Amino acid sequence: MKCAELFSTWSMLSTLVIGSCSLHKDAKLLCISNSNLTSLTILNLLGRQDCDIALSTPNLILLMIIGFTNRQLSSTCNLYFLEKVHLEVFENNYLVNVSWLQVIYNVKTMTLSPSTLEILLTVRFMICLYFLF
Repeated sequence: MKCAELFSTWSMLSTLVIGSCSLHKDAKLLCISNSNLTSLTILNLLGRQDCDIALSTPNLILLMIIGFTNRQLSSTCNLYFLEKVHLEVFENNYLVNVSWLQVIYNVKTMTLSPSTLEILLTVRFMICLYFLF
């Protein structure tokens, strides 16, 4: 799988904001890999609908995801230091939302927009239905 990995060699990078960008047409995965990164904001990631995001950011403290919903989110490391998450998404995609929850499971403080809360409640309801049948 082609991976766009741009940030692993930036040893002084602690805050990263990615907004309204597109990946090269062959890239199917945006790899954000940086052991010094403590704050990551992803805004309206555009481009290929099948492009997913993989984090390798073991010291991440703040994660903000605003606008995109059709991408899987994964992490190659446990985000033990993750303290704050802000999610603001606008459409329901069951598999994507579950992948996000698996990445941010140990967060201390989470802020959800009303639309995100509605989506997550729908996902929880779908999971409950799955276990009933």
